[in-house]
Amino acid sequence: MNDCLNPPTQSAPASSNGNTTAGQGMNRRRQARSSIVTPGWLLLLPSAGGSPELRRISTRDVSEGGARIVSMESIPSEHPWFVRFSTNGFDTKFIECKVCRVDEEVVTTLARKELRRYYYGVQFLRLFDIEQLSDNDLRDQVRALLKSASEPAANRA
Repeated sequence: MNDCLNPPTQSAPASSNGNTTAGQGMNRRRQARSSIVTPGWLLLLPSAGGSPELRRISTRDVSEGGARIVSMESIPSEHPWFVRFSTNGFDTKFIECKVCRVDEEVVTTLARKELRRYYYGVQFLRLFDIEQLSDNDLRDQVRALLKSASEPAANRA
């Protein structure tokens, strides 16, 4: 069993393919959740030799110990995530998170185009400041990403 989830309080209904239906009939959270939709940033730190990435995300709900995050693109979840829930201004503080659950939703638009949304259940681990990074080059790369992202779009051209 995933160590960042409590066992289900009841069985989840199965879908036609035998998998449990996401979010139905289960209470896996330790704290009460609040429906909060807010934009944010996800910082992915690289494995050896890679470059850091900054991606836009938003929340669907938040609790004291975690959140449900949505993205329009699939995001690797093997390594810790660093999340910031505001997209305004330059800030180096993030919340380190562990991904506990991944769900995908496919929506068909009126133009019959398929859109995918990816939902991630994350557990909050600790506050993290990029100034704590011991690799100076990586710290400078992350600062540059954050500075670029905090500038208005007109200034980035």
